[in-house]
Amino acid sequence: LLDECDELHINVFVITTAIGKLRRFGKSREALHVFERSKIRGVALNVVAFNAAISACGRDWEKALEFFDELRELRMEPNVITYSALISTCGNGGQWEKALELFDEF
Repeated sequence: LLDECDELHINVFVITTAIGKLRRFGKSREALHVFERSKIRGVALNVVAFNAAISACGRDWEKALEFFDELRELRMEPNVITYSALISTCGNGGQWEKALELFDEF
């Protein structure tokens, strides 16, 4: 998607919207690809973009935790939406202990 839009001005708002729409239409793999490509292209991402990516992880709790760790490494502050998406992803992936751990951390 991003490769086809070279002439457009891609920013965090466009990326976040694309991730959310792709996820809603069942295209989580494509949503995560957009997120990863935006990082490669140097788009300045924010916590909202990370929240969208974590939400798009579905049952892939390990990928969601990677994004969560990356968000913290970038010194961004996780918010209630971050934790909600992460807890949901861990629960969907059968990782209830990790979900409860994150709930306690929040």
